[in-house]
Amino acid sequence: MPVFRAEWSGLKESLDFFTRLGATAEQVVAKGVGRAAIRTQEAMRVHLESMVYAQSPAASGYIRTYTLMRSVHAAKPSADHSADEGRASGGADLSAMTPEEVVEKSGNTLVSEVGSWIGYAGYVHEGIHQPQPRPFAEASVAEAEIALDEEIITVILAEFATAPRGA
Repeated sequence: MPVFRAEWSGLKESLDFFTRLGATAEQVVAKGVGRAAIRTQEAMRVHLESMVYAQSPAASGYIRTYTLMRSVHAAKPSADHSADEGRASGGADLSAMTPEEVVEKSGNTLVSEVGSWIGYAGYVHEGIHQPQPRPFAEASVAEAEIALDEEIITVILAEFATAPRGA
């Protein structure tokens, strides 16, 4: 259930600018896309905590294992998620650690996806078999769009600030 897809198109158009700064457009923008995806992953977990796990288990009738929370992560679109549920239910935190881990190039676009790929994530999000939907991912999308712009601008400014003068 990937919910947010971070994309940045126009790498070729930006290449000259970044090359003058000493880096490629792909390197700079990929870092921004990856950072935005990781920020979105964390925001999604915060929303999940407040919408799902903040309720008392006795009131909801569900056991709190935190498997869904551990399963939310940023990933490359080509990532294999077949073992996600087993790893998360076994206690592994699937969250991404570096921007480079979660971005891949597709044509002229850099892409990262954020969500949970375990079987029941959509049921929790949409409220299937539950009294009400808990749209933990949807609540994060507006924040994610802002994060994408902010992170790309941040890495561009950082690259510009460290670039040799007269380049």
